Amino acid sequence: MTISIKSLVGFIIAALFLWLALRQVNLLEAAAALKQAHLPWLICAVIALLLDYLIRSYRWLLILRSFNPKLSLSMCAAPFWGSFAVNNILPLRAGDALRIMGYKQQLDVSRTHIASSLIIERIYDLTALLTVLVIALLVLPLQGDIAQLQQITMAGSGLSVIGIVITLFYPEKILHLLDKIPNANLQRPSLNKALMLFSNLLSGLITINKRSSCIKLILFTTSAWALEGLVFISVLTSLNIPSALYAGWLAMGAGTLSTLIPSSPGYAGTFDYFTALSLRAFEVPPSLAIVAAIVIHLILWLPITFIGGLLLWRSHGYQRLQSLKNTKGHHEL
Repeated sequence: MTISIKSLVGFIIAALFLWLALRQVNLLEAAAALKQAHLPWLICAVIALLLDYLIRSYRWLLILRSFNPKLSLSMCAAPFWGSFAVNNILPLRAGDALRIMGYKQQLDVSRTHIASSLIIERIYDLTALLTVLVIALLVLPLQGDIAQLQQITMAGSGLSVIGIVITLFYPEKILHLLDKIPNANLQRPSLNKALMLFSNLLSGLITINKRSSCIKLILFTTSAWALEGLVFISVLTSLNIPSALYAGWLAMGAGTLSTLIPSSPGYAGTFDYFTALSLRAFEVPPSLAIVAAIVIHLILWLPITFIGGLLLWRSHGYQRLQSLKNTKGHHEL
């Protein structure tokens, strides 16, 4: 599938979910809800978001220092914040390609190790998100078919967390098991490639486990997602939504996991639909739920895009991005 077709499919999916999210919205009710929003809580949400990404950038620095101990936070700022800004405005996670390939000389870290660092980031984040989702579902009273779906989701998420934790803490044993698989018996090149990538990831985990503390990474991940949860809770509180404390965690888990679905840049449509849908579980009216989802989305999108764009401009990131557009590496990412 070519890049243009992938982008088109993403925009179609985004349009579909936007239609699903907006079809029951009453514009008058939505406008009234926005007028009642409390600005101090929205400011609190922005501050929490900036602290969240500051912690994430330092976490990435800790991972990269396993490969280059001389790195500083300022050296990682432009590729980290800039990659999120690019992902917010360009399709196919072009920001990840920029972080991996555009700054490897500045960071003095190989492309393979930078790519491994991004995957490790996502593993820690996915573990935290699934844990939040399980806990949120535990406190959400549901009945009937929805309750059965709730139990299935909890069981699947719980097993995923266990599997990820085992991978994080025992990469040597898993790598040892993979080494026993004879390559000659693997007839599919795609399977061989997947196993090779997984082996590289495990090797990166082994390096990080030796030279940096997993406990630190867990603490930074927990702190980052606690602050992101505060973003959701603050917005819901500003809009006078009941049960904001509980609804915020479920909305964060559902909305953020929905970004795994291919869609347009900035995850328009998918994020808004699933965030609003999770709020409906707390009997939030449809119009108010979608207003909350859109406000949360804007707060998550605007500050990071602005700061990341500014840092890219100062570090000649746009020229780096332009140079990657026609390279084979970008097409493969």
